[in-house]
Amino acid sequence: MTQFAPTDFKGSQESKYSKDSPPKSFPSLNNILCLNFVPDPVRILSHFFVATSQQKQLELEARLGLLWDDKNSKRFSISNMITAVPVSAFYAKEYKFVPELDSRIFAHVNERLLKPRFCNQNRVSGKVNYSHPITIDKFYSNPIDHSSSAQDVRVSIDKKSSSVKECLIKLKPTAVLPGVNKELADRIDFYCGSEGALGTDNGALDFRISAKIEQPFNYHKIKADPQSIHLIRLKDRMSYDFDGLLSVDLTRVETWKDSSQLKECFMIDAKIPSVSGRVTYEIEIEILNYDLIRREAQKQLSGQVNNIPQLAQWYLENVETLAKYALPNIAVPPACQQSVHKRSSIDAHTESNDQSSESKKQKT
Repeated sequence: MTQFAPTDFKGSQESKYSKDSPPKSFPSLNNILCLNFVPDPVRILSHFFVATSQQKQLELEARLGLLWDDKNSKRFSISNMITAVPVSAFYAKEYKFVPELDSRIFAHVNERLLKPRFCNQNRVSGKVNYSHPITIDKFYSNPIDHSSSAQDVRVSIDKKSSSVKECLIKLKPTAVLPGVNKELADRIDFYCGSEGALGTDNGALDFRISAKIEQPFNYHKIKADPQSIHLIRLKDRMSYDFDGLLSVDLTRVETWKDSSQLKECFMIDAKIPSVSGRVTYEIEIEILNYDLIRREAQKQLSGQVNNIPQLAQWYLENVETLAKYALPNIAVPPACQQSVHKRSSIDAHTESNDQSSESKKQKT
């Protein structure tokens, strides 16, 4: 960050930019005066909803992770910030987003936060549906359109039945947010905690909210050979669906990238390499009913009264809540503590009954 002394300004200066040559970046009083201005996260996410609402086959999801400062080899941080702050437009070159989580975080969120709520739905408003799909994603080079907007083709195969669940081609959203670089138009990163990782004071993870477009694609058009396949991911996912509006997905991912490992598994089937791949853990929070946001965004664009700010606040509150309670060293919310105690009692009672039944069988 450049800091200017009063002696740097000597009289009037001619602009070094002509009308035909716009500047690559614009002056920022926030940077010049070192103010560390904090943007309104609800307002920025509202703009994001509206800017991306015209895209078809759009998915919007948040992923928990850490903003990492590679230059200083530590977690990226902003002083005196204890709530979610959008940082993409201001600090994008100072960090990278790392979505890979520790297995302890993954287990903590599932066992102590989400599973108790599913097992004790009488204590929750609304319905929670649980599913546990295991799929194999195989990524092939795009065989038709090699433009910059069209990317890889992903074929998802059900591990149990070996059948193709879906085949999608990924496109980058084209909408650009006001004041945001084109490269950042499909995502917003939020800083959500003080410096440190598992030892942080408030224990919050950061998160990235991103928009992606995946259009259906005929997998029969894919040229499946060792040259076209370049990635395989085995996804063991636990998914919690809340009223068909929001889902929290916890996924254990095993990844293979090496060509020597992929060459025997290039066919569109459930075969994966025999050697172990790289294992990572991911937590995502996805909006399931995006048509609701699309309708409200259309109202805003036409000047009608709408609920876009309320929807942005609702989504942010859900994501930030999970980010703040995700780390194992943080106390579990009171409702979950009661649920955990209740479920433990049920499990102990069930185990006692199972042992009694087994004893009777052995006597018989």
